[in-house]
Amino acid sequence: MQQKLNNTIIIVFLVLFCNTSVIAANNKIQLNDVKNNVYNIKENISKWINNEWHKTVEYQKDGFNQMKIQTENNKKAIIKLFNPLK
Repeated sequence: MQQKLNNTIIIVFLVLFCNTSVIAANNKIQLNDVKNNVYNIKENISKWINNEWHKTVEYQKDGFNQMKIQTENNKKAIIKLFNPLK
């Protein structure tokens, strides 16, 4: 019974030790990623703002074109309403 307990404790400690070295390696990789992200903040923000600007311009162009089409359709409907013979 004592031998099984000792073996179990040893196995638990070995598992924990192996996992902590893996976790430590992952933390180092994550710290490097964080460091790189912090250094690239200015570039990433400028890219994001530029992309959002272009998306906004395209959205406004689409809205303006739809507005023009709707205006033409309304104009045709009004003309048709007041000139039913044409």
